[in-house]
Amino acid sequence: MAAKEEFTLTVTNEKGVLYYGPCELLFVPSDRGDIAIMQHHTPMIMKMAPGSVRMKDASGEREIVTVKTGIVYVAEDSASVLVDL
Repeated sequence: MAAKEEFTLTVTNEKGVLYYGPCELLFVPSDRGDIAIMQHHTPMIMKMAPGSVRMKDASGEREIVTVKTGIVYVAEDSASVLVDL
């Protein structure tokens, strides 16, 4: 059985943590459409466009929050999303 390709996702706003836990696939909005992020993604920092932050984990795909703007920081084994609702 293959190991799951998961990383740790943290989504926060000025009031606190909206989500913290495992993630297999993260979708964040950009000016050119949604960006998909998986484990071992190239490290980056990006300003997000208005839209929906979505994720997929073992239980399926779901929307976490709809944002006006925000910043996503991606490291090799984690992603942090700071959002402005």
